[in-house]
Amino acid sequence: MFGFIRCLFLAHTPRRNRVKKLNSGDYIGYCEHCGAPLRRMKREKWVRDWKRTFGGSHPGEDAER
Repeated sequence: MFGFIRCLFLAHTPRRNRVKKLNSGDYIGYCEHCGAPLRRMKREKWVRDWKRTFGGSHPGEDAER
Protein backbone atom coordinates (compact mmCIF):
# COMPACT_ATOMS: atom_id res chain seq x y z
CA MET A 1 0.00 0.00 0.00
CA PHE A 2 2.78 2.42 0.88
CA GLY A 3 4.44 1.73 -2.47
CA PHE A 4 1.29 2.65 -4.40
CA ILE A 5 0.94 5.94 -2.48
CA ARG A 6 4.63 6.58 -3.07
CA CYS A 7 4.05 6.27 -6.83
CA LEU A 8 1.30 8.90 -6.70
CA PHE A 9 3.50 11.54 -5.08
CA LEU A 10 7.12 10.56 -5.83
CA ALA A 11 8.91 8.50 -8.46
CA HIS A 12 8.16 5.04 -9.82
CA THR A 13 10.67 2.22 -9.29
CA PRO A 14 11.05 -0.33 -12.11
CA ARG A 15 11.34 -4.07 -11.61
CA ARG A 16 15.04 -4.09 -12.47
CA ASN A 17 15.17 -7.75 -13.50
CA ARG A 18 12.36 -7.22 -16.03
CA VAL A 19 13.59 -4.04 -17.78
CA LYS A 20 14.03 -4.39 -21.55
CA LYS A 21 16.22 -2.39 -23.91
CA LEU A 22 14.65 -1.80 -27.30
CA ASN A 23 16.50 -1.48 -30.60
CA SER A 24 15.65 2.21 -30.49
CA GLY A 25 17.83 2.50 -27.36
CA ASP A 26 14.88 3.12 -25.04
CA TYR A 27 14.41 1.19 -21.82
CA ILE A 28 10.93 0.06 -20.80
CA GLY A 29 9.60 -1.83 -17.81
CA TYR A 30 6.89 -1.97 -15.17
CA CYS A 31 6.71 -0.32 -11.74
CA GLU A 32 7.65 -2.56 -8.83
CA HIS A 33 4.91 -1.09 -6.63
CA CYS A 34 1.92 -0.20 -8.80
CA GLY A 35 2.58 -2.19 -11.99
CA ALA A 36 2.34 0.83 -14.30
CA PRO A 37 4.24 0.65 -17.62
CA LEU A 38 7.37 2.82 -17.42
CA ARG A 39 9.87 4.38 -19.80
CA ARG A 40 13.33 5.60 -18.79
CA MET A 41 13.94 9.27 -19.53
CA LYS A 42 17.51 9.31 -18.23
CA ARG A 43 19.55 7.36 -15.73
CA GLU A 44 17.50 6.78 -12.55
CA LYS A 45 14.60 8.85 -13.98
CA TRP A 46 11.59 6.68 -14.84
CA VAL A 47 8.20 8.04 -15.89
CA ARG A 48 4.87 6.44 -16.64
CA ASP A 49 4.58 5.48 -20.30
CA TRP A 50 1.11 6.82 -21.08
CA LYS A 51 1.19 5.50 -24.65
CA ARG A 52 1.51 1.90 -23.43
CA THR A 53 -0.98 2.59 -20.61
CA PHE A 54 -3.74 3.23 -23.14
CA GLY A 55 -2.91 0.38 -25.50
CA GLY A 56 -0.42 1.90 -27.90
CA SER A 57 2.88 0.17 -28.60
CA HIS A 58 6.24 1.80 -28.06
CA PRO A 59 8.29 2.42 -31.25
CA GLY A 60 10.75 -0.44 -31.65
CA GLU A 61 8.96 -2.62 -29.12
CA ASP A 62 8.42 -5.39 -31.67
CA ALA A 63 12.16 -5.67 -32.30
CA GLU A 64 13.52 -6.23 -28.79
CA ARG A 65 17.05 -7.37 -28.13
